[in-house]
Amino acid sequence: MADEEGIDGNFVAAIVNQTDEPQTLEIEYGEGSDASTESIRVPANSTLSLGTEETEPLLLEGIETKPGQNLPMYFQSGDSEGVLAAVPVLDGSLDYLADLAP
Repeated sequence: MADEEGIDGNFVAAIVNQTDEPQTLEIEYGEGSDASTESIRVPANSTLSLGTEETEPLLLEGIETKPGQNLPMYFQSGDSEGVLAAVPVLDGSLDYLADLAP
């Protein structure tokens, strides 16, 4: 979810940890010297939902990606190989998404 200008965005997701140990998910977005990294700790054998009444979405500052575009994001956890994904950027124009925009 991004604001109308696409400057900042909220990362809304369900993150699943199927292991018996807590895991840290590393998220990188942006390019080159402007890249930012965030870490999210996910308890063992659980699903962490970002953007619910219990858990706020993760604010991604300075994404510079307008709604309708894709934001390249890199996800990596533990010793596993990371994954680069094109994450769609939405806005709050639909009623059910309005509360999720920054």
